[in-house]
Amino acid sequence: MKARESGMPDEEYWSTFFDPECMLNELGCIGAIDVLEFGCGYGNFTTAAARLISGTVFTNDIDRSMVKRTVHHAREQGLQNISAEVRDFSI
Repeated sequence: MKARESGMPDEEYWSTFFDPECMLNELGCIGAIDVLEFGCGYGNFTTAAARLISGTVFTNDIDRSMVKRTVHHAREQGLQNISAEVRDFSI
């Protein structure tokens, strides 16, 4: 039983909201660093961060299907520096 929903809009619509790579560059998320992300959603920021850093992107989401999509997108892009888990970090 799932306690809460992630509340994400559909993936195509969500991808029009932000330019993750640009935002991560502005934040200085590049180089030999690790990144911790709370709530991976579809993996837009996760995969962008994984392309920009040589460390690991640690990410999680309360929705198992979001974690599966993120892992799927990472594999499609040949990214191996992502560690994704199902986790509710608000409790």
